[in-house]
Amino acid sequence: MKLKHLVVALAAIAGVSGCGDNLDVLPGLWDGTPVMLGSQSQMNSTATVSMEFNAAPGNTVTGDVTLRAFINMEEATVPQFDGMVESYALNVAATAMINGKYNIIDDDEVVLTLDPTTLTVHVDPDAVKYRSNVFTNEQKPIVDSLMPAAAEHLAAVIRPQISQEFYKYNRLDDVKIKDGAIMSCEIGDRDFTFRKVNME
Repeated sequence: MKLKHLVVALAAIAGVSGCGDNLDVLPGLWDGTPVMLGSQSQMNSTATVSMEFNAAPGNTVTGDVTLRAFINMEEATVPQFDGMVESYALNVAATAMINGKYNIIDDDEVVLTLDPTTLTVHVDPDAVKYRSNVFTNEQKPIVDSLMPAAAEHLAAVIRPQISQEFYKYNRLDDVKIKDGAIMSCEIGDRDFTFRKVNME
């Protein structure tokens, strides 16, 4: 009888110590898959979000987190702004980043507290590619002087879109990590899959 009780006690201890072990390999960089951003100004945008977790020294459940997004706009239409009097189809590449803290509160749940003051959005003027007038299909003869204005305008358009997407990441539910390399989780009622990036 004593042996039986000992076995039950050891099993209980193992169960408690194993809580959260699934997320022991959470620290590191995780790449996601493209998602659609909210439509605004007739722009079709996608973003690929990555999460980088850095555990606090001597702590396995809290630390710093950085979300990054690589954003692409295709077949977009630029509305009128200073220096632009026509609408042109274009391709746009942009990046965004926000910092915060993370806290593992269960063996399959991670809470992110993001700092809105750290949000940055960057559109490289050289990555703004005008293609043609969407109405006449004619090429714009001179666009170099418009690039800085276009980049600034597009960054302002992207900012609320990516901000809304980032804040969906305030809670990761049902987190499972397979073989330390593939993470599945639920974010805002959507299922996501991330792959760990070898940073060595």
